[in-house]
Amino acid sequence: AIAKKYNTISPIAGHIADGNVHNFIMLANGKLPDYIEDIRNDMYNAALKYGGTITAEHGTGRTRKKHMNQQYTDREIEIMRGVKKAFDPNNILNPGAIVDVMD
Repeated sequence: AIAKKYNTISPIAGHIADGNVHNFIMLANGKLPDYIEDIRNDMYNAALKYGGTITAEHGTGRTRKKHMNQQYTDREIEIMRGVKKAFDPNNILNPGAIVDVMD
Protein backbone atom coordinates (compact mmCIF):
# COMPACT_ATOMS: atom_id res chain seq x y z
CA ALA A 1 0.00 0.00 0.00
CA ILE A 2 2.83 2.43 0.80
CA ALA A 3 4.64 1.76 -2.47
CA LYS A 4 1.39 2.21 -4.39
CA LYS A 5 0.69 5.48 -2.55
CA TYR A 6 4.00 6.87 -3.83
CA ASN A 7 3.83 5.22 -7.27
CA THR A 8 6.95 3.13 -6.76
CA ILE A 9 7.86 -0.47 -6.01
CA SER A 10 9.35 -1.76 -2.78
CA PRO A 11 10.97 -5.17 -2.99
CA ILE A 12 11.38 -6.92 0.35
CA ALA A 13 14.26 -9.15 1.41
CA GLY A 14 14.65 -10.63 4.83
CA HIS A 15 15.78 -13.27 7.25
CA ILE A 16 13.04 -15.68 8.24
CA ALA A 17 14.93 -17.03 11.26
CA ASP A 18 15.13 -13.71 13.08
CA GLY A 19 12.15 -11.88 11.60
CA ASN A 20 14.08 -9.08 9.90
CA VAL A 21 12.72 -7.64 6.68
CA HIS A 22 14.33 -4.98 4.54
CA ASN A 23 12.24 -2.76 2.30
CA PHE A 24 13.94 -1.13 -0.65
CA ILE A 25 12.44 1.93 -2.27
CA MET A 26 12.93 1.56 -6.01
CA LEU A 27 12.52 4.50 -8.35
CA ALA A 28 12.67 4.45 -12.13
CA ASN A 29 15.31 7.17 -12.43
CA GLY A 30 17.41 5.96 -9.50
CA LYS A 31 17.13 9.26 -7.64
CA LEU A 32 15.54 9.87 -4.27
CA PRO A 33 12.44 12.07 -4.47
CA ASP A 34 11.85 15.14 -2.31
CA TYR A 35 9.22 13.15 -0.41
CA ILE A 36 11.63 10.36 0.65
CA GLU A 37 11.17 11.26 4.32
CA ASP A 38 7.40 10.86 3.93
CA ILE A 39 7.94 7.35 2.54
CA ARG A 40 10.31 6.49 5.39
CA ASN A 41 7.86 7.82 7.98
CA ASP A 42 5.05 5.75 6.50
CA MET A 43 7.23 2.62 6.44
CA TYR A 44 8.47 3.13 9.99
CA ASN A 45 4.97 3.83 11.30
CA ALA A 46 3.68 0.66 9.61
CA ALA A 47 6.47 -1.41 11.17
CA LEU A 48 5.74 0.03 14.61
CA LYS A 49 1.98 -0.47 14.19
CA TYR A 50 2.55 -4.21 13.76
CA GLY A 51 5.01 -4.54 16.65
CA GLY A 52 8.19 -4.17 14.62
CA THR A 53 11.02 -1.70 14.84
CA ILE A 54 12.47 0.95 12.55
CA THR A 55 15.83 -0.77 12.60
CA ALA A 56 17.32 -4.05 13.68
CA GLU A 57 20.46 -5.79 12.57
CA HIS A 58 21.82 -2.98 10.41
CA GLY A 59 22.19 -0.31 13.09
CA THR A 60 20.48 2.99 13.35
CA GLY A 61 23.55 5.00 12.50
CA ARG A 62 22.82 8.40 11.00
CA THR A 63 20.03 7.58 8.55
CA ARG A 64 17.42 6.59 11.12
CA LYS A 65 18.74 8.71 13.99
CA LYS A 66 16.21 11.48 13.38
CA HIS A 67 13.41 8.91 13.51
CA MET A 68 14.33 7.43 16.90
CA ASN A 69 11.55 9.38 18.62
CA GLN A 70 8.98 7.45 16.57
CA GLN A 71 9.98 4.28 18.40
CA TYR A 72 11.52 5.40 21.68
CA THR A 73 10.42 7.81 24.39
CA ASP A 74 12.54 10.79 25.37
CA ARG A 75 13.48 8.89 28.53
CA GLU A 76 14.63 5.83 26.58
CA ILE A 77 16.76 7.99 24.30
CA GLU A 78 18.26 9.69 27.35
CA ILE A 79 19.16 6.25 28.76
CA MET A 80 20.90 5.43 25.45
CA ARG A 81 22.87 8.67 25.79
CA GLY A 82 23.87 7.66 29.31
CA VAL A 83 25.09 4.26 28.13
CA LYS A 84 27.04 5.92 25.32
CA LYS A 85 28.69 8.33 27.79
CA ALA A 86 29.54 5.50 30.19
CA PHE A 87 31.27 3.36 27.57
CA ASP A 88 32.64 6.17 25.40
CA PRO A 89 33.27 9.20 27.64
CA ASN A 90 35.44 10.86 24.98
CA ASN A 91 32.86 10.28 22.22
CA ILE A 92 35.43 8.73 19.88
CA LEU A 93 33.50 5.60 18.89
CA ASN A 94 31.35 6.50 15.88
CA PRO A 95 30.54 10.04 17.07
CA GLY A 96 27.20 11.41 15.92
CA ALA A 97 25.65 8.00 15.25
CA ILE A 98 22.45 6.78 16.91
CA VAL A 99 22.29 9.43 19.66
CA ASP A 100 24.06 12.72 20.17
CA VAL A 101 26.07 12.96 23.36
CA MET A 102 25.70 16.38 24.89
CA ASP A 103 27.38 17.73 27.99
